[in-house]
Amino acid sequence: MFADRLRLMMLGRPKAGKTGAVAALLNAGFRVALLDFDLNPEPLLTFGPASTDRLSIISLRDKLIPQRDGTLAVRDEPTAMTKAHRALDDWGKVSPAHPWGPVNKWGSDTVLVLDSLTGFGDAAFNTVLFINGRGPGQIRDLDWGAAMRMEDNFLSWLVGPDFHCHLIVTAHLKMIGPKVERFNEKNDDAELVKAKTAISLANAENMPTRYYPTALGRALPQEILRRVPASVLVEQVDGKRWIFTTPPNDMPIDIGVPMKGVKARYPQEEGLLEIMAGVCGYREPPK
Repeated sequence: MFADRLRLMMLGRPKAGKTGAVAALLNAGFRVALLDFDLNPEPLLTFGPASTDRLSIISLRDKLIPQRDGTLAVRDEPTAMTKAHRALDDWGKVSPAHPWGPVNKWGSDTVLVLDSLTGFGDAAFNTVLFINGRGPGQIRDLDWGAAMRMEDNFLSWLVGPDFHCHLIVTAHLKMIGPKVERFNEKNDDAELVKAKTAISLANAENMPTRYYPTALGRALPQEILRRVPASVLVEQVDGKRWIFTTPPNDMPIDIGVPMKGVKARYPQEEGLLEIMAGVCGYREPPK
């Protein structure tokens, strides 16, 4: 039995070929709508058709200025998140050349691409800082928590029943390993510090160092894959790019239970089309 829509997180290092892999679906006849938080659509333009009215790219990036401490801060009111929501409400109002209407009305002939989870997290964090009136040096833990919830909830919404088109979310990789807590011996009893440190070390030993999606914070990357039914890895092996549905043996990453009806890996240039066929039962938009 085939699924009615493909909902997939595509993981990979920078320049691994995640965005370019979507060109296979575009070349097969699907409409592709790109929420471009990374401002790097060139791979899709390069490997897609020379000219098509089936590709719409909406660029989403807040204007930033450098600070004295070397960080970047939002120059004006952040617009990336607001613009993304406007596009979902009515795509043509943000991209007049593509009057495709509300995204929740799209069907299986269209693929919505969120590129990438990393850039979306930056936009969510900028929005929270603006709402809370935070400047450089004023960021609090609650700001991080609010931005993480915004990122998690947005992805959950896109994956959920309000939408019917296919969904692909790209994400860079973040390596996370054990975290050992440090305690202030000046304020704590020495024996208590020793006990807390021992517990912290024991907990750290139970957590392997792995690659996770680059979402905000430390906890969310380890949890956010639960929001999507499936995930794949784009990785270069022996000079060739592949889309893996099960990770290479030597790579410390967990991409979940393999999808039914698909192979362990596919060439990057056609892999998403093969996965679409395996999951949904067709290689081109259904009539």
